[in-house]
Amino acid sequence: MKQFKQSQKPERSESVEKFERDLIDRFGPLLTTVHLAEMLHRSEQGLRWSLTQPGQFADTINATRVRIGRRNYYRAADLALLLAGEVPV
Repeated sequence: MKQFKQSQKPERSESVEKFERDLIDRFGPLLTTVHLAEMLHRSEQGLRWSLTQPGQFADTINATRVRIGRRNYYRAADLALLLAGEVPV
């Protein structure tokens, strides 16, 4: 499973920062599974199933996951880096 280093932030390009601001403005700093499915144009159940399967997609997205109680949230800042291609997959 990939881990994002919190203490050492990589240089972010202007486009990544804009993408992160847009995500935070639209969904907040933490996205729910419903928000993530909407952003990826997937059904919620299909996304949940994909995230339980072994593979690169699930490992990469699950690396941005934060569990609060029984709920899963996904960090907008990490998703912006990931979807902009700034984080090697």
